[in-house]
Amino acid sequence: MGLFLPWRTGNSRLMIAGARRYVLEHGHLELVLSREGNPYLGESDMLEAKMDGMVAILGGRDIYARARERAVCIVLLEEGPRLPAGARVAFVLNDDYQTGRMAAQHLLDKGFLNFAFFSFDPSMHVQERKRGFAQRLNESGLSFTTIGDIPFHSRPQAERRALLERALLELPRPCGIFSARDYRAIEVMEACRRIGLGIPEEIALVGGENETNLQELYGSFLSAVAINAARIGWEGAAALDRMLQGRKRPRTPLRIPPVRVVARRSTQLWAVQDPLVRRALLLIEKRACRPFVIRDFARELGCSESLLRKRFRSALGRSPYAEVLRQRLERAKELLLNPRWTMREVAEAVGFREQRELTGLFRNRLGLTPSAFRDRARARPRVLPAVRET
Repeated sequence: MGLFLPWRTGNSRLMIAGARRYVLEHGHLELVLSREGNPYLGESDMLEAKMDGMVAILGGRDIYARARERAVCIVLLEEGPRLPAGARVAFVLNDDYQTGRMAAQHLLDKGFLNFAFFSFDPSMHVQERKRGFAQRLNESGLSFTTIGDIPFHSRPQAERRALLERALLELPRPCGIFSARDYRAIEVMEACRRIGLGIPEEIALVGGENETNLQELYGSFLSAVAINAARIGWEGAAALDRMLQGRKRPRTPLRIPPVRVVARRSTQLWAVQDPLVRRALLLIEKRACRPFVIRDFARELGCSESLLRKRFRSALGRSPYAEVLRQRLERAKELLLNPRWTMREVAEAVGFREQRELTGLFRNRLGLTPSAFRDRARARPRVLPAVRET
């Protein structure tokens, strides 16, 4: 089995790790790793490699044709150009539509009413992220501004920078921006710095990949949707193994849902105008995992329970306790990624007295149990139900 993925990105390294784990678990496969570490299949690698199949991210149709000469079956981990009829190729992909929805939900949860989408990439996975972002906002009766048209990338750099800066200055603020690619989000960050727009005070920013290399370079500043790269790699190797054993290739892509939004400083803002609700949110942020009694909470804020509920629902469309549960859910997702935490320990850590309360929260909000969520995030998953949103 050939594995041709870029080594230089954190998500691709996780895909490699996931595929390697599958190979180690199934001793009848041998892994051949591209030595060039290039996002496109190196020609020298193809000329030398002897393989029955490959898991890869390929460039265009011509690169696919050269790769096809060296492999019987191919599993692609990124959508590309339309392939020839009869091609023995399968797709295992990130669920880009759900990535866009998840980014929109994160900004909605923060109370934003103004939104923008930034990208000038015409690729299918970027357009799917935009579609998911648009659909989730539309369900809440909201719209967004698109920054960057498709010919944007062909313009001179100075012109691109000026256009981006002008577009950012024209946005209503505070504004939540979703950038389908993390490196494009960095362009927004730098543009905001040049023109004096504060992040997150005026512009909140969410990336679409949680690319760890960029996070390291920029001090873990960018909030981003974490794709399940290790599972994509594992499932890619599994799909290739099935094809090599003579089973029919799947007619439709296997789409792996993203894990969660990793919230960092670029969205560390509550975009609500009501000072009482803002104070309440800041307190909940500090105490969400402690016992919560609405009567005591309202007294500390200097208001009645009924007034707090009314103002909170008017600003965010949910009750104070619903916000407590939302924050407990996000914290539980984070803890569940660490296999050393038992379910009981996670439940207690996020403020529940019994594990069944945590299970009920996950079933109600995500449609699956905490253990199923943990399995879904692993490189080697079980067969799991799809995640639904509420």
